[in-house]
Amino acid sequence: MVAALRRVLIGEEELDESELSLASGVAPTTIRRLWRAMGFPDAEPESRTFTRADVIALRDVAAVLASRGEKAVIEDARVLSSLLARAADVIARSLTGEIENYGQGGGEDADAASVVQVRLLEISALLDYLFRRQLLTELTRQVIASPETAMRSATQPAAVIFADLVGFTSLSGQLEDDELAALVTRFQSVAFDLVATGGGRVVKTLGDGVMVVCENVDVGFSVATALANSYADEELLPDARVGMAYGPVLAAQGDFFGPTVNLASRLVGVAPPGAVVVSDEARLALGAEAQRRLAQFGPRRLKGIGWTTSWVVEPSELDGGEMTEAALDGFYAALLDDDAEELYERAPCGYLSTTPDGTIIKVNQTFLTWTRYQRSELVGRRRFADLLTGGGRIYHETHYAPMLQGHGTVREMALDIVGADRRRLPALVNAVLERDAAGAPIVVRVAVFDATERREYERELLRSKERAEESDKHSRLLARTLQQSLIPPALPPIPDLDIAAAYRPAGSGDEVGGDFYDVFEVGDGDWVIVIGDVCGKGVEAAVVTALARYTVRAAAARLASPSEILETLNVALLRHGSDRFCTVALARLSTRNGTWGLTLSSGGHPLPLLTRAGARPASLGVHGTLLGMFDALVLHDHELALRPGDQLVFFTDGVTEGRRGRDFYGDERLHVAVAGHASAGAVVDRVLHDVLQFQEGAPADDIAIVVIHVPLPRAS
Repeated sequence: MVAALRRVLIGEEELDESELSLASGVAPTTIRRLWRAMGFPDAEPESRTFTRADVIALRDVAAVLASRGEKAVIEDARVLSSLLARAADVIARSLTGEIENYGQGGGEDADAASVVQVRLLEISALLDYLFRRQLLTELTRQVIASPETAMRSATQPAAVIFADLVGFTSLSGQLEDDELAALVTRFQSVAFDLVATGGGRVVKTLGDGVMVVCENVDVGFSVATALANSYADEELLPDARVGMAYGPVLAAQGDFFGPTVNLASRLVGVAPPGAVVVSDEARLALGAEAQRRLAQFGPRRLKGIGWTTSWVVEPSELDGGEMTEAALDGFYAALLDDDAEELYERAPCGYLSTTPDGTIIKVNQTFLTWTRYQRSELVGRRRFADLLTGGGRIYHETHYAPMLQGHGTVREMALDIVGADRRRLPALVNAVLERDAAGAPIVVRVAVFDATERREYERELLRSKERAEESDKHSRLLARTLQQSLIPPALPPIPDLDIAAAYRPAGSGDEVGGDFYDVFEVGDGDWVIVIGDVCGKGVEAAVVTALARYTVRAAAARLASPSEILETLNVALLRHGSDRFCTVALARLSTRNGTWGLTLSSGGHPLPLLTRAGARPASLGVHGTLLGMFDALVLHDHELALRPGDQLVFFTDGVTEGRRGRDFYGDERLHVAVAGHASAGAVVDRVLHDVLQFQEGAPADDIAIVVIHVPLPRAS
């Protein structure tokens, strides 16, 4: 059967790798890279693994290789093959049943394979149509996006939603395979239908989970609550818990990445069954009507993120909050059965009644149990103030009593009550002063709530705050020390070149940023200049910055090409395991016969500006792929012979993306700032001063600038 299927789907395997290369015109090394990118193991040497269909496909690929380059084609193959492998799995499962039924009916293998061939034609037409539809949707979305926004950042704000089925693990052990498959299919079907109708996009399904992205936060909130409602209404499905976060996300290879995605995936893990938990950033971005539906969920410590404030839409709020008929019947029955005296004596709080001067005239059993007093020891014998600590009695006279007389109420006043055994009971006290028709005070009614756990929580919160502040202070000191080690304290002199640099962290300068630069000598007359920007701030960014700086230094000692050095850095960043990517521009300077030559490569970094006599400043080089995100990169080496008077300005995006209100500093202001200066130091000072002045002294992002200047020959 397998042989028949092979003949129908791909043809006879009659070629080895060298024969395939000769027939298609594609090099064997490229064939192996493509084969691995598609997820297949290397073919054994001289084994006849390939077919005429492979030859035809590779001939088409050869034309694409010539126009787009090998790296781009291999990356496309990797992404598409990964997606199609899943589609093939689904289709194969449906076809397997047909093949088995045909075989049981006495059919031949060739006939069964022919059935598969017919189905393949039908499926191929459907796949082609679906791909064209999806491609149109994505092209429309990306083409209408603001070009300015697309140029400024690879990230865009979006609402990210994760929904998980409750109790799926235990269910999977109880259900038969076909029942479990039906449950998962129904779960995914509900998600796709609802999200498409609501205006979102299903990014991926994960068995018992689904990830959704919506560009609009209010649309995202509607989709999130609708998901929770829909699964609650499904008889065949358990409830779902939903988590939603809003913020910048990086879209790449059909998926989304970044801290916002991480936060949403953690929030769904703490959401109660049937509820929606949203991040604080999402709540602030929502409209007023949606915000009114949210209740504070309290701080939660999320793995890999830390303490986070979140908000919840409870299941009762999702379905309208109405009590069921059974709940109402139970409520009224409880009212009929309860005894008023018992409710008073056994209430979950202490009750006291006192005269206007504070003498206790009535007390419930709950208060007596807490304080270990006998009723006879208090009623008519003690004033409420007598039960307080020394400091509490002073506070009673200076705050409690005046507030009660002036306003008639006291709310949530924290006092310590001393029991009969001299133990203290932390308490929150509410009180009301009752008056007669003439306005004269009659009685004070006091409610006392045990605040022992609350007090301990507050103390622990304070201790945690102090520990966090101390830890933060220590972390900032360590990170700042690390940052100082990453920025050269002084630039090394380069013979016959004028060089200067500056670094300014964002804000007030307290936060450690991810921008860095370095200048170092590799050999005699061989120098490297590197400038980069690591995503994010703080200690983690500083650690990645250190990795980048020292990886570049090590790679430059053994590799000549700037693009090869950046490829080595990309591998190191991917192996590091951090989700922080970076952009880097690297130039290699060498001198020959008194003339400096430069080779430049950019990994997603702003291109440096070249200024020459009689010409406007212009960007130098070609943009490449950012580092730390993708296995395959597209990088270019650009060569230039420097002339006397040439000036090259390297900078990070904190310069051009400096903001004042809705205005950006931009390229035009930078072009004006770099023109007409005779030294590298003057250019650095002018650009830094101009950018800081534009942002009123508080830059929103880190700023790094490196300038090299080729002096004019001295007059003899």
